[in-house]
Amino acid sequence: MLIASPDHLTYTCDECTLEPSRLKTGSDEPDSQQTGTASLSDRVVRFFRHSWDGLASKRLRCSSCRKRASSLDLYVSASEGRAHAQICKDCLVVCRQILTDEAKIRSSMNAKDETKTIRIRADFNGLFGELLCISHGESCPDEQGRPVTLHSGMTLTAFDDDQDDEGNRDDLVASGTVERAPDWLRCDGSRWVLKVDESGVRHQSDLRKNP
Repeated sequence: MLIASPDHLTYTCDECTLEPSRLKTGSDEPDSQQTGTASLSDRVVRFFRHSWDGLASKRLRCSSCRKRASSLDLYVSASEGRAHAQICKDCLVVCRQILTDEAKIRSSMNAKDETKTIRIRADFNGLFGELLCISHGESCPDEQGRPVTLHSGMTLTAFDDDQDDEGNRDDLVASGTVERAPDWLRCDGSRWVLKVDESGVRHQSDLRKNP
């Protein structure tokens, strides 16, 4: 995950945000002028970098919030020796909070997905006692027509088009657990059945009356 700065010109990845070893303070960056081992081109680059006041001033700003900060409060990549982007302590705190909030949102969404009931279309003429035939294959269509892969133990709600006495739509519904079709139904081609729960088959209007 990349976290954008307010101007969307700098991005901080989640690994650098959460793993301290991936960052170092600007004061820890090696100075090739002091080591004496840098190439001539490196020394020339550093000379002009430190001589030009405008660039030197920019180097003491956070690349994310653009605020001035000391070299002790600015972090750069520990793996990129010539990294030009740097981030301050305050922005790191903000990035960590963003990641924490995103994790909470994803966790909440996953929890909602797990509790969300899948609705599939079925022909209730295929109801035999508590067993409703729902597929002759390995999947069946949901209410949007998308295939739902079936497996033993999954819970879902089946519905079939129906109307009330006044001609208004009032679907038949039944909830339960998916099972492999018994042998006496497989001979008719059925592979998966829904074992209807104790609520039985009801109309959609009954669900609204008794949620």
